[in-house]
Amino acid sequence: MSIKECIKLAAYNIIRKKTVSFQIAISFLIVSFIGICSVSYILFLNSEISSLYEKEISRCYISIPKEELSDKKGIFSEEKLESIEGVVDINLLSSLSPEELIDNIPKRNEYAFLFRFTKLITNGREYSANKSSINDRIIGDYISIDKYSKDYPTVSENEIKELFNVTKIKKPFLFGKEFDGNNQVILSELLLDKYGFSKEDMEKIIGSKISMAIYDVEGNNPIYLFKDYHLVGVFTSEFFNVKSRSDSSHILISSNTKSFNVSDYDKIIVNVKEFSNVKNVYDKIQSTLGIEGEYSSTCEFYMYLNNINLVLKSIFTLASFIICFAIIMNVVILTYFNVNKKRNYLGMLKAMGLSPGRITFILFSELAFIGVVSIVYASLFAAILIKASLGVFEKMLYIEVVFHLDIIFRSIMSTGMLLLFVVLFIMLFIYIKVISKTSNTLLNRS
Repeated sequence: MSIKECIKLAAYNIIRKKTVSFQIAISFLIVSFIGICSVSYILFLNSEISSLYEKEISRCYISIPKEELSDKKGIFSEEKLESIEGVVDINLLSSLSPEELIDNIPKRNEYAFLFRFTKLITNGREYSANKSSINDRIIGDYISIDKYSKDYPTVSENEIKELFNVTKIKKPFLFGKEFDGNNQVILSELLLDKYGFSKEDMEKIIGSKISMAIYDVEGNNPIYLFKDYHLVGVFTSEFFNVKSRSDSSHILISSNTKSFNVSDYDKIIVNVKEFSNVKNVYDKIQSTLGIEGEYSSTCEFYMYLNNINLVLKSIFTLASFIICFAIIMNVVILTYFNVNKKRNYLGMLKAMGLSPGRITFILFSELAFIGVVSIVYASLFAAILIKASLGVFEKMLYIEVVFHLDIIFRSIMSTGMLLLFVVLFIMLFIYIKVISKTSNTLLNRS
């Protein structure tokens, strides 16, 4: 008997044994429905949470204020901090007011620390800020300056990851690089654009000495915020789409001190690899170094999301396993008794010259037909339920969960593979228990 004839015979057997076929179909339908729903919910949650992670990973850090370090100089060690598992890198910075950079402000003049009273000086030329700029909303009106240690990066790996995830740009620098010495400055493309620099001009002044002077409100008596600092880098404008940089300074200077001193900085930023690891790193810093840091509300939110996601995964997995296992065992028993009743029929097939392998293939085809039809209907029902119920997860987790057909397809494929494994297991069981023990002499019995 050819394979085509075997398949036809399998279809005939399904129609002839409608009651048993229907019972098996319902069982497969329930298993498929539960499998597709469970896998889909897990994939949807993982997808949305991962997507949010990628867009806010720059805020995955622990901040250690200077007060925590003031009485721990003897035990503080950057090496110990960096060696903690889960720590990506460290930033040391201070946010400076312009007054802190000026030794003496003339009492007789009124100074407003605004960009419109400030000039950039480089290569013997002065550049004034545009009175109105499309970048004012991003840069702000008031001058702010951040001071960084030259021994640590100004840009964290997490910020670079988020920059790529959001904009597909691999480097935060339009031109130039990180600090590698004292008395250096990094400016933003947005700031230099405000002062009338084109991109070609920005590239030309990399490595040049640059100064920033502020004038009194009458436009006289300039005093320097910093003088003859080397411009080593220009941040691309897209870099300020990164969440951690949304309100940060567009002027960065390296420390002008030659020795490392924690007390020179306002805080240490400890960047962590994943939001789910923040609490572990926080506890490790506290237990190892005796330092109590702070993590943001963003970290707390994602730790909450991660915990809820783990609970939901456990519930879906455990419930699905118990229900599906019970139903699959029912299918095994149902199929076994059905085939066992057909020993005469199987003996007749053997007497006709069909090998045990061909007989097994016929029975496999019966279950495969039923399984395919069941999974088609289960896919339709599951897709409708999932689309209608995603709003429940949005309210529970405070995130938007978007319906994606590709996730449904992946769930169907995963469930289909599970169903195929179940059918193969059933056929192996039936072959060992029934088919291999059936004799063709049954054909002669009345």
